[in-house]
Amino acid sequence: MMHRSLLVRLGLPLAAMGTLASCAPNPGVAAELGGVRVSESAVDAYSRGCVEVLDEMGIAGNVTDGDVRRNVVSWAASGLIADQLAARYGVTIEDADKRAALASLQDGAQFAQNPECGRALDGRVRLLALAMRHDVGEVSRDAAAAPVIVNPRYGTWNGAEQIVSGTGSLSSPGTGGS
Repeated sequence: MMHRSLLVRLGLPLAAMGTLASCAPNPGVAAELGGVRVSESAVDAYSRGCVEVLDEMGIAGNVTDGDVRRNVVSWAASGLIADQLAARYGVTIEDADKRAALASLQDGAQFAQNPECGRALDGRVRLLALAMRHDVGEVSRDAAAAPVIVNPRYGTWNGAEQIVSGTGSLSSPGTGGS
């Protein structure tokens, strides 16, 4: 699937990272963790920015809107997890940590240069930076326990890879999977 290869190109699967998901009770919310939400309007903006980057790369026609939206929801949800865990650990993710994490992602700098797409990608970057700065095993375990809620229109939260997977449906609730 194209969304999967896009994630692989960016080096984003943090294979040891967590699992847990359920359906979103609010259709205006793309993802939620601990009362902190990623809105559908934010996903719209992030997606537009990422499509611009894909267009610059000459591959926008190879990626569906659904693929792009699942990726940006995945990235933003990773940021919710990173923020929650960093606060729990008392760890501050420094700019240098984020630069190192971003540098480790194939094509990450190109996606980050677009302001809107970069806001979404920053979530994934923060989670990777936290894993690099703190104990990766602890981050993996705690990320696995994070009760991320994803709007079922996107699919289900795949905690093993920290991505939204599947094609999604408005008529079936999102359920956890790994």
